[in-house]
Amino acid sequence: MKAMGMPDEMIVGQVIESVPPQKLVQTWHPLFNDVSAAVPHTRLTYEINESKSGVCTVTMFHEVAGAPMIAGMVPGGGTPSRGGGGWPWVLTDLKTLLETGKRMPV
Repeated sequence: MKAMGMPDEMIVGQVIESVPPQKLVQTWHPLFNDVSAAVPHTRLTYEINESKSGVCTVTMFHEVAGAPMIAGMVPGGGTPSRGGGGWPWVLTDLKTLLETGKRMPV
């Protein structure tokens, strides 16, 4: 990403609430460029639930009220290398990594 002119820190945030291993709430603020850096912080909540069979589900809420630019980014579409991605890509990549030990091919 640095080769494409991106900053050292791409996304910053602070932990608001942590209830291991069930919940994490944090702020989320992209620093991709001057436009994204100027929008307000948004809020991410991850909830992890384990079923009786031992299978875990992760539910993520991204509160983007008041940040229309971020609201437009998070659904994704396309591939990360072409400006797409968003949360669907990030979560699919995480799932692949956890299941196979390798990242999803780009």
